[in-house]
Amino acid sequence: MPDPYICLTPEEIHSKYQLLMDSFCNFYNGISWDDKKNELKQHIDVNELAVKDIIVQVDKRKAYYKVFHDYTKKEPVDELKEAALTAYWLLKYKPFTVAVLSQDEQMDDIRIIDINNSFTMFVILSTIKKVLWTQKSMEFSLNETTIKIMYHAVKNWDLSKESLTLLLEIVADLHLETDEPEGHPGLVGLDHFIRP
Repeated sequence: MPDPYICLTPEEIHSKYQLLMDSFCNFYNGISWDDKKNELKQHIDVNELAVKDIIVQVDKRKAYYKVFHDYTKKEPVDELKEAALTAYWLLKYKPFTVAVLSQDEQMDDIRIIDINNSFTMFVILSTIKKVLWTQKSMEFSLNETTIKIMYHAVKNWDLSKESLTLLLEIVADLHLETDEPEGHPGLVGLDHFIRP
């Protein structure tokens, strides 16, 4: 049987690449770095090939759902599933790195910070927030303990595509079933997980 996957065009890849990079910029600009206060120089390294491969891998999985799960009534991959797939591949490819240089730019005083886990949490939580607002005009909130547990799982566990999808769907469903917020806004305080 021939492969039913139809590749994205270069234009489609570029468009999706820009969306992911815009999301990363929103995440990065929202971080309250101690280093920004000290005016230390930062250099962001983006592995563009890895980012593009993430886009293709997510698209291939979406095509897989269409072909093998006979979704005729609705789109097989909603925003939550797409965010879970993106999160999975972000954790695998780790395309973003930040190098923080000292003020005198000495090469022996460089800290390399892997911010992919934190960006993955941003993708997860911001997508849930968007879905809840779209479906129910509902604010999204999680308490700090829940965020810490989720971050620990993202950072240390071997999470599959399916487990990440389940995580996003459960958190969103729990919020859709109640009108009571669980705690403070879910995207607050993420920056303290970025420390090396």
